[in-house]
Amino acid sequence: MSANRLDKPRTQLRPPSDFRLPADVGDVLSHRLRRIHERVAQTTERRMPTAIAEIAMHYDQSGSSEKAYQYALMAADQARASYAHQETLELLQIAERSAGSDGALADVRLRMALVSEAMGQFEEAEALCDSVIEWMMVHADSRRTLAPRRIRERIRSLLGQPARRALGACLALDEEAKLHGIDAERVALLNMISQAQSRLGERSAAEATAREGVRLGERLGDVSLLADNLVRLGVTREPVDSGEAEGLYRRALELYGKVGDYRGQARCHNNLGIAHQLKGDWTTAQDQLDRAIAAARVAGMREVWGLAALNGGVMALKRAEYDRAGDQFGEALAIFGAMKNTERQLYAVYNLAHLERERGELDVATELYDVAVALSRSIGQSDIEIGARAGYGLSLLEEGKDVAARVASLESAERLRARPEWFQGRELAEALRIRILAADG
Repeated sequence: MSANRLDKPRTQLRPPSDFRLPADVGDVLSHRLRRIHERVAQTTERRMPTAIAEIAMHYDQSGSSEKAYQYALMAADQARASYAHQETLELLQIAERSAGSDGALADVRLRMALVSEAMGQFEEAEALCDSVIEWMMVHADSRRTLAPRRIRERIRSLLGQPARRALGACLALDEEAKLHGIDAERVALLNMISQAQSRLGERSAAEATAREGVRLGERLGDVSLLADNLVRLGVTREPVDSGEAEGLYRRALELYGKVGDYRGQARCHNNLGIAHQLKGDWTTAQDQLDRAIAAARVAGMREVWGLAALNGGVMALKRAEYDRAGDQFGEALAIFGAMKNTERQLYAVYNLAHLERERGELDVATELYDVAVALSRSIGQSDIEIGARAGYGLSLLEEGKDVAARVASLESAERLRARPEWFQGRELAEALRIRILAADG
């Protein structure tokens, strides 16, 4: 693609191979059809002005590009608010081919990237961001490039970009946002920075960043951005004070409810399910996870649906309901695999390894733990890497492979030295160390 112009898609409509019309007849019919669509669009505008999707499609068929673009964008915004992702994408495709300038085309493609991300089509979303950024870097104000570059980094993280690289990129973008005084971008970036710090095991830094995001979100007054950062802060506080974390999730849930954000509500219900699960309140935990799945289905959010299924599997595993746990882990792995979400696939594999170890399928467990170690190392997920190494060692120990288990224990202990706080997975490393000490008398 040229850096000077965004290429428009070329769609060629072909008649059946056994059907032919004289060129002049075909042109006349095409012209008449376009005129009919234009008249219908104008009539619908007068009689049913709220039927914007229908109006957009008629103007598209009539060749009235300016009107088609205008109505397609309005209809796409309406469809997206209703979580009708496929319909939104189809309407944006009308706007894409009707865009009258490269700037308008870039705007449409950025919207398409967000919808593709919501549908779990991360590679398509990244490619769309690349297209927008390439044009903007040459022709647009540099401030306009911040949003697509941030979105691209978020998508790359979902595709398995190493946490250290994601952190570096987001910190650089945050400096740009500070320079230009774009607080909304800063709030979104602080959320991403905190996530990367959490993945790297930098819990204190992740919490401090999340708190800064909440403070800036409150000052800015953007409900959705504030709610996002309240959830992020809750995640960082959960290992320290589950009661505070629950309060943060409930505050975010109320804010998401005010703006009708089903995706945010689903995330809150999922996190509340985890909080109640950690307290051993199984009934409330299951209720929250069921609500998360229901809200995620309404919003068409496969990622949150998969997370709720995964956490339901964790709860079933703790209750020794192995078949149910296996079904839910399998469901989550299928969803995340279809989305090509590397980090979420790691969570599913890691928990499947726990399940097989509990079942006594030690060969399968060690293989799954080994895969989890490799995946966690590739994306920089410190907590899971430590837990997976320890789980691998516990499985080896139960198989009687004492020397290999001790090596795994030493590797886990080495990584624990810089991690004094509790995190999910630490208990496995401590259990392995204690089992080896007990074996030594």
